[in-house]
Amino acid sequence: MSGRYGKPNEGELKLRSRPEAFPADYFVDTGTFACEDTKMLALEAYYRPGPLLVGTEYFFQWANAPEAGDPFFHGGEVVVSWLLTGETRDVQHARRLLQRGLPAQDRVPRRPRRLGGGACASLHRPRRRHAPGRPVLAGDPMLNWHLSDNVRLEAAYGYGQLDRFDLTGGTQFFQSRIQLTF
Repeated sequence: MSGRYGKPNEGELKLRSRPEAFPADYFVDTGTFACEDTKMLALEAYYRPGPLLVGTEYFFQWANAPEAGDPFFHGGEVVVSWLLTGETRDVQHARRLLQRGLPAQDRVPRRPRRLGGGACASLHRPRRRHAPGRPVLAGDPMLNWHLSDNVRLEAAYGYGQLDRFDLTGGTQFFQSRIQLTF
């Protein structure tokens, strides 16, 4: 659990969010409004029995903005991940951080004749965000292949749904990514 109190720069606040696809339009965009301060509460819980990881995060934000009706924003996600190749995510205990699934054997060799299959993870992350009058539902099944502790391939499909002005619309997207960590 965490809390945060903040004062917006120049007394103005603007919150925006995309449906988990960088090139997509903003599904939530509050526009800029006068705001004196904000308070946020975040709840987070994860459970990791072996290669399975189940977790949730949810955020609540109250804006002290009398001219805008003191809006309240909230949203979160549920994460279910399975390391298909059997590894277990490590925990960095000093900082209480879950690590990505690192492969037991690297696919990218550091020394000659050392090849393995890497680690594969399947994820699903349904999400909900709510700004006044703008609920957004989104979710994306994802497949990650960790070739080594610093090379990852990712493929994701996503769907986002917006319900606003008595109209419902959606967007679908497919993304792939190569992540290199140096």
